[in-house]
Amino acid sequence: MQQVGTTHNIPKDQITTVTDPPLYKHVVIERHEIPVQVVYSYDLLDHQTHHAASEVLSVTSLTASNLDPGLSAKIVFEQKVPFSNHFYGVPFAQQNLDVIATMGDFPYRPSDLFLKMYAAGLDAIRSQPSCGVVSPSLYGTSGTVPLTIVSVIPDIMQHYHDVIKNAKFEVLLATNAWEQGKSTEAISSAIRILNEKHASTNTRVVVKMIVDMGSVRNVLQPRYFKKPSKWVGMDLPEKSSIPHVDLEVINYHVAPLGTFHSKFMVVDRRVALVNSNNINTRSNVEMMTRFEGKIVNSLYDCFLISWHKSLLPDGLPCLNKVCTQPLWESIDPAEVMSLNSRLNSSNNADSTCDDDGTFVPFFSHTKHEPVPMAVVNRHPHATPGHGDLNTPQNAAWLAALRFAEKEVFIQSPTFNAKPIVEAVLDACKRGIVVTLFVNIGFNDVSEGFVPWQGGTNEQVVERMYQELTACGKDQFLKYYWYTAKDQNNPIHFLDGSRNCHVKFMQVDGKVGIAGSGNMDTQSWFHSQEVNVMVDSEQVVGEWMKAVYSNQNTLTRGLINSGGLLVSGDELPKKKIKVGTEKKSRRILVIILKT
Repeated sequence: MQQVGTTHNIPKDQITTVTDPPLYKHVVIERHEIPVQVVYSYDLLDHQTHHAASEVLSVTSLTASNLDPGLSAKIVFEQKVPFSNHFYGVPFAQQNLDVIATMGDFPYRPSDLFLKMYAAGLDAIRSQPSCGVVSPSLYGTSGTVPLTIVSVIPDIMQHYHDVIKNAKFEVLLATNAWEQGKSTEAISSAIRILNEKHASTNTRVVVKMIVDMGSVRNVLQPRYFKKPSKWVGMDLPEKSSIPHVDLEVINYHVAPLGTFHSKFMVVDRRVALVNSNNINTRSNVEMMTRFEGKIVNSLYDCFLISWHKSLLPDGLPCLNKVCTQPLWESIDPAEVMSLNSRLNSSNNADSTCDDDGTFVPFFSHTKHEPVPMAVVNRHPHATPGHGDLNTPQNAAWLAALRFAEKEVFIQSPTFNAKPIVEAVLDACKRGIVVTLFVNIGFNDVSEGFVPWQGGTNEQVVERMYQELTACGKDQFLKYYWYTAKDQNNPIHFLDGSRNCHVKFMQVDGKVGIAGSGNMDTQSWFHSQEVNVMVDSEQVVGEWMKAVYSNQNTLTRGLINSGGLLVSGDELPKKKIKVGTEKKSRRILVIILKT
C-alpha cells in the first residue's frame, strides 16, 4: 500500500462550510482548521480497490463540498495517478490489457484497440494529471449516442436552442469564438424563453458560459468575468430582462497561444453536446454529437475545471446530481428546406449537381445500451514551440495510427501537424489504408506563412505523396478534398461558400473520436480541446454513414499522387472571387478566427 499526502492552505471560511462527500474506503480526507491534508491511498496490486477509491476523488466531488473548482483541481491534480504501467510503443500482452480494462468505469470489457488507445492517454495523465482537463477518475466511463448532426451551423444551433430552452436547473456552455449573428441570436432567444418558463413557476435557472474573446486583459488574467453591461454587445439579454436566469460569462484565454478551443454544452447534468463549430456564422458543414449517460459527468467535470472560479453565492444546482442513465427522449427534427438553401446558410453558391435526397442533417442513432467511452482532451499551452505533445488527445490519435490493423479515417479542415503527418506515413508504410478528408485552402495564410505552423494542406499532401511514392506505398493514402453535397467539385476555402469544419477520426470501424481538435499545429500543441472516444462498431458505423452521406467528398474529391482530381476536373483556383469590401473583411475574419 502506498500513500500520498498533499497539504493545502484553505481559507477558514471555506473550511467551516465543508461537508463530507460520500467517501469510499482507502480514500481519506482529513480536515483541520489550517492546513487541510488530502491523503489518497491506493494499492497498485488491488486494481478493483484502487478503482473504487479513485472514483470519488474528482474536481466535481470536491467542489460539491463547497470548495472552489480551481482549488478542487489543485488538490486532485497534485495526487499521483496510479493507473498504467504501459509505456507507449511497447507491445501489449493480453494480461496487461485485462488490467487496463479495470482502470475505468466501463459497462463491460472494451475492445483491445480501445484499451490500447485508452492506455496511451493514461500514460499522459500519469505524467501530468492536469493535461487531460478532467479528473483522472472520470477519464474512462460509458454513455450513449442518441443523435449526431452533420450539417451547417444553424442546424446545430437549433438543437442547442431546443435543449437550452427546456433546461430545469442549469446550462453550462463552452465555446471558442462567440460572434454576433444568427447563432448568438439562437442562444439569446433560448435564454429568454428559459426565463419565461421559470418565471411561470417562480423558479430560477443557472446559465454559465465560457468564451474565448482574447483581449489584452488576458495577458494578466487568463479568466475574467464579462460584466453584465457588456452582454448586450455580445447579443445576450440585458440582466434586468432575465430575472429568473442567473447568467455569468467568463472570457478565457491563456496568452499568447493557449486558446480555449473547446466547444461543448452540459444541461441539467443529463445531456452533453460536443461539437466542432463555434457560436458564429460560417458556410461550414460541422459535426455535433449528443451524449447521455455517465459520460455527462466527465464533461461536467471538464467544465468545472475550465471555469476555475468561485461558484458562490448559489453554486450549481446539479453538483450532487450524478448522471447514471441515458434519456433517449424524443428530439425535435431539423427544419425542412431544400439542400441548396440549407447549405447557403451564410454565403451562397449555385448547385452544380442534383439533390439525391440522402442529406440527413439530424441522424438518429439506433437505440443501444451504454458503451465504453473516454474523454481525450488536451490542456491549453501558451508558450510557442512544439514541446507540449504528451496529452490524452494526442496520445489517443497517435495510438490509433500505431495500433490500427486495417484502416483509419480522418476528417479535419486542416492537416499539417508534424506528429500526425509522420504517424499517417508510418501507417501507410505498414499497409494500413488511411483516408483523409481535408478542406482545400483552409486557413492557408495562417498555416502557410505564420512561424511554427505546419504548412498549407496542399504543401503537406504533396510532401506526403512524394515520400510514399518513393517507397512504393502511395496506394495506401487516400486523400480527398472536401466537396459539398450540392457540388460536383471542391470549392476553395477563400470562396467562403462551401467549407467543412468537421473533426472526426475512426479506426478499423471499431473506435471513433469526435470533438473540437483539428489536425493542425495549434490544436496539437497549444489549444484546449475536448474530444470523446467511443468504443462501438454500431455507433462508429452510423457516424460514418452520416459523414459520408452528407457530402460528396467520397465520390468527387479524391486526388491522385500527382495532386490532381481523379475525376479529371480542374482543382479550384487559389484566388478570391470579386466581391464587395464587406466580403473581403469577412474573409479576413475567417482566416484569423476560424
